[in-house]
Amino acid sequence: MNAREGCRQAIAGAYLAAYDEHERAINYIVTLKEQTTALKAASIKAQTQAKTAAAALATHSYDVETARRNDDAASAARVMESQLKEYRTLLDEAQRRVPEVAAREKKMRDQIVKVFNIERADDATKGGYPFRLNYRSTCPKYRALCPLPEKEREHLIEIKIDGAVPEECQKYAGQSKLK
Repeated sequence: MNAREGCRQAIAGAYLAAYDEHERAINYIVTLKEQTTALKAASIKAQTQAKTAAAALATHSYDVETARRNDDAASAARVMESQLKEYRTLLDEAQRRVPEVAAREKKMRDQIVKVFNIERADDATKGGYPFRLNYRSTCPKYRALCPLPEKEREHLIEIKIDGAVPEECQKYAGQSKLK
């Protein structure tokens, strides 16, 4: 594999990781909202059952079975309310995290579009990603060395993944400087 392709793969991999993180964060919020809605309905039902059981206990002289049903219903209502509170907390945390994740993905996209084209893929329904990353500057077929234009080379070495320019990109940028 040549440095050009290795660099493209490293940048594409990093962008896919940022894209995935953003998509996961959004999907997590959708899931939490669905679960919160279901828990809210279950909590309301459990509270209604707890009130019914408490009313039944209040109208009867002490009966072990009625007292047990009351305790079970009250316990179920407390558990549902506790779970609902926990899911709301998770939802709040997830919603606070989305802008940070979205900003990270956007920052990376803004950097890479200076060197790469992000092309929409038609075959995304087959389980792949809905886009492809290709260099803006094309190379003639069978050319061993294909340097980047100076401006794109400068933009390439500005793209940092985990705080550093990927090694393959450093090599490719070095080859591009030799023109």
